[in-house]
Amino acid sequence: MKTYGVGIIKTKELKKRDIERINVLKNEYWKHSNDEHNKWFCENIGEEDEHILLIAEDELVGYLDIVNVEMIIDNKKYVAKGIGNVCVSRRLQGTGLGSMLMSTVNMYLKQNNALGVLLCRDRLVKFYASHGWKKISGNKYLVVDKEVACNGMYYNSESDFSNIKGDIIFNRNF
Repeated sequence: MKTYGVGIIKTKELKKRDIERINVLKNEYWKHSNDEHNKWFCENIGEEDEHILLIAEDELVGYLDIVNVEMIIDNKKYVAKGIGNVCVSRRLQGTGLGSMLMSTVNMYLKQNNALGVLLCRDRLVKFYASHGWKKISGNKYLVVDKEVACNGMYYNSESDFSNIKGDIIFNRNF
């Protein structure tokens, strides 16, 4: 049985090797050159943003980022943690590692009394819902003024985002 280590680390503490391993894992899902992954990372991830790294035998097998975002819903601004780039090595899907990532980020959000938001495809809604995330209803999702076709979900909020009338606007990518 493999032993997995889970770490939460700020961007400014990541080493170049960590970013390279993140890019390799992300490339299993989002096919881009290493230069394109690096460019996206540099343009969208801030020094104070955080990352959950799931390591097995010195291999990065799971990852997600936690990005400070502002979200505007029905003309009200919310400060949130945007959860993005959630991925597990394809060869290890179905082994519970995705659940381990989500349990870790849920605990992080609770400990920091933070609202979590994420954007996902239809096929992932059930997975996130099984970890306590709720669907945001809304007309459109705008990320940095660009419409994104996806589902929005939230976690750890006293507000109910299940009956939104307008668009949901995010100030940055995550």
